[in-house]
Amino acid sequence: MPRQSIVPSAKDIISFDVNITQTTEEQIWENLKNKLAEIHILFEEARTRQNEMVNLVFSSNPYENCNWRNKHPKRIEFLEWTRGENKWYDFMRSIFEIKHDIKLCLDVFSWWETKPEEASELEYEMIKLDLDYQREFENYEKMRYMEAKKNWEIRDAVWIAEKKARDNHNLNHKSEEGWKSVEKRIKEGYWTYDDPLEVIIKNTRDPMCKYCIEQNKFDKECEEKQRILEEHHRISEEEWKLQKEVERKRQIEERELYKCKCCEFETYDENAWDKHEDSKQHKKLLELKKIFCESCEVQCRNQTEFSMHIQTKKHKIATGKIQKQVDFKCEGCNYITQLKQNFEKHLLTKSHIEKHKLL
Repeated sequence: MPRQSIVPSAKDIISFDVNITQTTEEQIWENLKNKLAEIHILFEEARTRQNEMVNLVFSSNPYENCNWRNKHPKRIEFLEWTRGENKWYDFMRSIFEIKHDIKLCLDVFSWWETKPEEASELEYEMIKLDLDYQREFENYEKMRYMEAKKNWEIRDAVWIAEKKARDNHNLNHKSEEGWKSVEKRIKEGYWTYDDPLEVIIKNTRDPMCKYCIEQNKFDKECEEKQRILEEHHRISEEEWKLQKEVERKRQIEERELYKCKCCEFETYDENAWDKHEDSKQHKKLLELKKIFCESCEVQCRNQTEFSMHIQTKKHKIATGKIQKQVDFKCEGCNYITQLKQNFEKHLLTKSHIEKHKLL
């Protein structure tokens, strides 16, 4: 087992690594001195920057010309001296660590007894690392802030008083509609109050309050503008409807009427007409029309039947292809025949002769 070189509590040193079986007291002493030397390289620059921060709030008031009306100016932070550079955060951590380690080593190694002069010098170097500008800066900064705020309150007293009056007006002087809106927003959870707020739905505007007078005047102007706007909208809508009606009538007059020759279907809509032409019913009527005899007004069921029909005597007579035979008629006997020879035979019959004798 390795023999222990330094006391176990030395392992609590944080500014550098320590191995209690290998690191010696002399090495720790040298490391502390080297760390102090590294810190002192940046220490003066840090002190200069911090001093500049103090002078910033000591020599003048940085808040004096700020606009306090909208919101209070942003406070200046002491750590702005670092300007956001990471090396200064590492630097401040190193100061904390070296102070911790020096105090620890002075105690555990009894340097006040073994080497008092070197220990005193080491402690002095540690004390020199105290940057006590922050408290001084914070005191001056707070004083300047309060000073600028007070000067603004004096300088802008009229505006502040008017704002308070307006805020009081906005909080307490409302119409019935205004209080209804407040009640609704409270119920919906948009507004919350520390104390229960009982909303009384009534007009609380003060006739002597100049803001209420202005608000009433503004409300009337808004109502009049709304009335004019609604009237303008109504007239515009009527004109638009009239224009649309005129356009509709013009389109009706100009549009083409589609009539089906096969059926009674008719429409002005081209899409409906195309749909009708593609329908099974229309196509069936077209096929039937091809086998319909207009001369005889006969509807055939198929092409064969139509071909047979046009060969008939009736069809040929109707179309004028052959002459219709003359009928021979006996008025006295009410006898009709298309054959002349039959008619002549009838004239010689006994019944015909007897009827004519009676006549």
